[in-house]
Amino acid sequence: RVQEAGAHFSDFTVVCASGEPYRGVLDAAFDKNGIPCFFARETDLLTLPPVKMILTAYAVVTGGWRREDLIGYLKCGFSGVTPDAVDRFEAYCETWDLHGKRFTDEEAWCMSPRGLAGRRGEATAYDDRLLSDVNRVKADALPPLIALGEDVRAEQPVREQIRTLTEFLLKTDYPAALNRMADRLGERGETARADEYRRLWDVLCDALDTLNATLADTVLSAADFAALLRLLFGSAKIGRIPASQDEVTVGEAALLRAQESRHVYLIGVNEGEFPEQVADDGTFTEAERALLTACGVETSDSLDTRLSRALSSFLRALTLSSGTVTVLWSLTKPDFEPANPSDALIRIRHLLGADYPVLRLGRDNTLNRLYTPAAAAERIGRLSGTACGRAVEQVLGEMPAYTRLAGEAHRPVSNTDLSLSPAVSRTVFPETLNLTQSRIERFVGCPLGHYLQYVLRLDADETAEFDPANIGTLLHRLLELYFSTVREQGLDFRTMTEAEQTALIDRLAERAMREKLPPDMAGAPRTAALMANLKQRFLLLICDLAEEFRNSRFTPAFFELPIRQGNTDAPAPITFSTPDGKRIAVYGVIDRVDTYRAGEDVYVRVVDYKTGSKDFRPDDLKTGSNLQLFLYLFSIWKTDSAAFRKRLGVGEGGAILPAGVLYLSSLNADAATVDAPSQLRGAEAS
Repeated sequence: RVQEAGAHFSDFTVVCASGEPYRGVLDAAFDKNGIPCFFARETDLLTLPPVKMILTAYAVVTGGWRREDLIGYLKCGFSGVTPDAVDRFEAYCETWDLHGKRFTDEEAWCMSPRGLAGRRGEATAYDDRLLSDVNRVKADALPPLIALGEDVRAEQPVREQIRTLTEFLLKTDYPAALNRMADRLGERGETARADEYRRLWDVLCDALDTLNATLADTVLSAADFAALLRLLFGSAKIGRIPASQDEVTVGEAALLRAQESRHVYLIGVNEGEFPEQVADDGTFTEAERALLTACGVETSDSLDTRLSRALSSFLRALTLSSGTVTVLWSLTKPDFEPANPSDALIRIRHLLGADYPVLRLGRDNTLNRLYTPAAAAERIGRLSGTACGRAVEQVLGEMPAYTRLAGEAHRPVSNTDLSLSPAVSRTVFPETLNLTQSRIERFVGCPLGHYLQYVLRLDADETAEFDPANIGTLLHRLLELYFSTVREQGLDFRTMTEAEQTALIDRLAERAMREKLPPDMAGAPRTAALMANLKQRFLLLICDLAEEFRNSRFTPAFFELPIRQGNTDAPAPITFSTPDGKRIAVYGVIDRVDTYRAGEDVYVRVVDYKTGSKDFRPDDLKTGSNLQLFLYLFSIWKTDSAAFRKRLGVGEGGAILPAGVLYLSSLNADAATVDAPSQLRGAEAS
């Protein structure tokens, strides 16, 4: 408002106690409203990604190649790796808990990106592409770090350490990368940060020259040299140069130079913030500090000195103006706790009396916020239907950048134009939806969660460890291998001795581990202990199954039986029709199918293995929960595949009879059964 009355942007100065809380806030607000500004502050080198890259590189090679340090190095943006590739690399490393020598060996990684859930030889094209990207990062970005680790392994004089660091930076194309990043920042309008990046190489070289001049012959380890670099860079600052003559100056009170300004704004004049709160560091009392000073020992400034400096900075900022001074304070803190005005503000109001107005900028002060198109655009919805709102819509409608926004001011938040078109909907959701029971229950529990997981495929990151889910996957694989081997070799597992069972299980467990685990993880002592426990429990499970089938006319017929369309040797999924004409097919994989032939008929029961306990409640049938096995049994019962009926052993004119479902706790060797129908109760089956 004042600028429109004839003032220049250079006539304005905004002063705060510390610029850090306003970093990214004030400059963004000025940029949004088209106000050029210059932040008169010094930048700490330790806050800049290019400097963090140097420190994290030393953290990697001196800290045993910790994964966190390596990811921090890659994310600094100077390794030639794109952010997306770094994210994929990080996810893969977290999945397999990679660290240490796994980063420095020359072998390409071959573990599944899906962790233990992925099996070798069954990778999808996406898995292959992801694995290729991860290995490319390892091959392209890590060699300079490996070479740095070799060069700094032994203690060296500081001059040699500096030479090694310089060679490392040149190998990574550090100076050119700084210029490229500066150009990108300049294209985005971040001219001040771009200027910092262009000057940073010279600043770093000057700092290293200073270090070489003072400690050239001092012998240090790489860790000590890295600590020295942190101290050196922490004491260095980069100042900023104004980009133009006509711009608002924003600065900290302690850094202000004696230059008059027509309009001064003091912001953050709250208790403990501006003037800033000064506290004793507690190291020395005032008497001890005076005694040390008398002995010629320099100490930090006294409490009185620092307090005087804070008050002096505030007074200098307050008296900087030759025209107007606007003092701003907040009623709440960033955490929404009440905030009090500064004592200095109370004294100012007491001295000036009631002649100076206090303007409260709340939500109802809309008219005081409509001095730029961006500010008006933010409030166009709030003003909708008012005379002021119609005027704002008319003015913004004449500006090309805001024409569309002004035209949509009355559009409701729920915009049907943004819904998926029928054509796109048919692509994402085909006429026949292939669902599993898990997907159905996920949708019933949370439609958004179903959409994110199954439509957008935003899977949660998984760690390749022996958690219940992965133990279950490994156990299912063991069962599949066991019964397929027994069937292929013509063995009768019901009559095998315990020694024969143990030998077979050992061979199959070794095969399953080779499929699932990388060599170092498969041979780790912890893995061996877990597998020994799992094999023991698996042996108990097989012995229990053998005992069951020795006393039952049911026999295991199928393992990992798929239910899907187009497979004539397996049952087809049951389908349902929705009111809008779509079809829903429920597919899946049955852990085990047992059969019992009575004449030409065949009784069928389906079995699901659980690594934990399973509670089945009759009320689940009413709510539609836990229907997975019943749907599987229904698919087998209603199959019209002659080939599958023949595989079941159904005779000429015979029928498939549902016998029940069984949940088997595969680690506890107990089972929860659901009673068979009354027509089976007379049959000799258990």
